[in-house]
Amino acid sequence: MKKRLSTTYEGNTYDILLNISGWSGKSSIDINQETYENVQKLPSTFGCNIYPIRLGETDAQLVMRNGKLSVAVDGVSIDSGQEVDTGVKPPWWIYIFLALCGILIFTGGGIGAAAGAGFGMYSYLFACKKDKSTTSKFFVALGSTLAAWILWFSIAALILG
Repeated sequence: MKKRLSTTYEGNTYDILLNISGWSGKSSIDINQETYENVQKLPSTFGCNIYPIRLGETDAQLVMRNGKLSVAVDGVSIDSGQEVDTGVKPPWWIYIFLALCGILIFTGGGIGAAAGAGFGMYSYLFACKKDKSTTSKFFVALGSTLAAWILWFSIAALILG
């Protein structure tokens, strides 16, 4: 996958190409025709990849969120001047709910897998939202996990009679 971005910072124009190998997942970044191989992602959340880069003498971050590239310096986009949304690290307990949904993925057959994956992913994505309270994140995760199991048991009861 290749993504391009042209941006200006402190009077200099930077043409940036992010290349991520579909086979190995290794990343390379070209900045004004200079290639940096095997660039390691910084820790980030689901759906957001952050790569360290240098613009002249300044440390910056190349941020890819939902397939769109932007460049940030100290967490602020150099194009829009707004804070770059890198998502929120989900609370630790979301992984318990994901594990409960994961049980359905691996033991529940096709219907269980669809229910576990769908409700589990919804819980995780909801838990990564900045504007939601911890309480609402917890109850959405709890409700989604219960819904996945209830759906699976209901369909199993219908099939098995």
